[in-house]
Amino acid sequence: SEIILDCRQSGADEPQRYEVTVSKDGKKWSRPVAKGSGNTPITTIALPLSEAKFVRITQTATKPGRHWSIHDLRVKGKEL
Repeated sequence: SEIILDCRQSGADEPQRYEVTVSKDGKKWSRPVAKGSGNTPITTIALPLSEAKFVRITQTATKPGRHWSIHDLRVKGKEL
């Protein structure tokens, strides 16, 4: 499973650092299942196998003078 974040239309607006949490009900969230940084306009986040209906991506650090832009977001996984 993976998440693909595409910010190519906004230059260097990839996330400085992020963490991903998942939830079955949108109320109770897991501990981070992935953490990392975006160093290119397309950020691919590998996810461990988990049962979830919701995915939350939180930016945990910023780049001075930059925003975090996402023009296309894809979540790929196996349907349970």
